[in-house]
Amino acid sequence: MNFVATNVSDKLGHDFIRVVMKSDDGIESIRTLTVNQFCKILNQSVEEELSFSEIRKNFYPADTIWAKMADYSNFDVIWREKPGKRCFVYQDKHYMIPFPTLVFALSVRGGAVRGKQCYAQKEKGGDALFYYPFGNVSEGGSICMGNINMGNYERVEEFSEDFYLGITNNDYFGSYKLKPKFSQEQALEKLSGLDKFPDRWLNKDESNDLKSLIERFKNSR
Repeated sequence: MNFVATNVSDKLGHDFIRVVMKSDDGIESIRTLTVNQFCKILNQSVEEELSFSEIRKNFYPADTIWAKMADYSNFDVIWREKPGKRCFVYQDKHYMIPFPTLVFALSVRGGAVRGKQCYAQKEKGGDALFYYPFGNVSEGGSICMGNINMGNYERVEEFSEDFYLGITNNDYFGSYKLKPKFSQEQALEKLSGLDKFPDRWLNKDESNDLKSLIERFKNSR
């Protein structure tokens, strides 16, 4: 078997190695590897290792703000999700409500999610972060979802899809979450009749902003 390796970059500037393999019977196959993956296999069986290392398409969300990667088991990513109406499960009730713009941040080590955070933003964007307006996310932005293995996902956004589908209770829902002093159930009842989340309801996180969030993740290990 012969192979040719060339350097390529994705839209975020990450470097990869594109390997074109040609078997003795003339069949070609193409794999794209992270640099770390390619280095690991140089002294091993190329044919065996490459078959498990193809880069997944659309791995990063469309509105990725910042990311760094060693390989697909060790990376950090921060992305933004557009506002819109989604199903929300509160205890044993289902609501169709508008969500504000959300910012998610993940830190993955050894395939396991070590850090997972969520904040809201107003539609105009900017660096200001606001508290996620519902339960299951702490005042510091940490998401309560239990242990998560990213190896179960083909795309990063599958994490946020699972987040939306989770059952929310009153854990971490405090008076700081919303400017109107609603209970969570009152807020959901009012939102059920709206097409757009009222930005004026959002309460600003004065101790945090997007720039400082990126810096924290840049320095994470």
